[in-house]
Amino acid sequence: MTLITKAKKSAVAYKKPPISTEKRGRPKCKGVKIKLTTLFKTHKEVFSEMLATIYGKEQSVSYYTLTALWGQGLYHELRFMLIIHNGSESILVSRDTSLSAEKIITLYSYRFKIERTFRAFNQTFAGFSYHFCTKFLKELNCYSRKIDRPPLESLTSEAEQQAVVQTFDAIEGFVQFVFIAHGLVQLLALKFSKECEGVLWLRTLRETRETIPSEATAMHYLRQSVLWQSQKKQQSTYCI
Repeated sequence: MTLITKAKKSAVAYKKPPISTEKRGRPKCKGVKIKLTTLFKTHKEVFSEMLATIYGKEQSVSYYTLTALWGQGLYHELRFMLIIHNGSESILVSRDTSLSAEKIITLYSYRFKIERTFRAFNQTFAGFSYHFCTKFLKELNCYSRKIDRPPLESLTSEAEQQAVVQTFDAIEGFVQFVFIAHGLVQLLALKFSKECEGVLWLRTLRETRETIPSEATAMHYLRQSVLWQSQKKQQSTYCI
């Protein structure tokens, strides 16, 4: 799994320790400390220019990459990418040191789509509004110590353990069904986008892009269509 994240402006990295020829003593696990924000000034002349796809558009960015150690105690070799885009400075970190600069920017730009999908899953589909619980499921103590006994180990009865397992199965099943419903609504919005033209749009339309409704708009149309169908059936029943 490749992890790409954004580092804070106060983040520091370390160079690789020099190879020591001395046999005595413990070898160093890190080298000289590097304050990443200072590189925007000290290495400004060696920044490169490129066109990268950011949020679906090709934009010009300045970047500088380096490989250094990062972490506390366990120092891992990571790939840092310093970016200047529209006057703003950012520091991206990639776990995979073989990724190119353009690939790192493109993958990180997917963050907005992931957050928007998570928002629709939570607010439009109520994916985390489950209410499955059991009295045998104990609350976790965030201040517990390693020597403390886990609360689940206190369940000695097989019936209590089975109740906890069934509770977790219900929660996971609910979330999975909501994910399936989310995907079906997205497919309906893509396939039948013209059907929603006469419905109130919940977001501003853009003339330059294809008018594809959002999940919230598609859900609103489905609710209205079900209501229309029920009203038609009632009218036909009255006529008979």
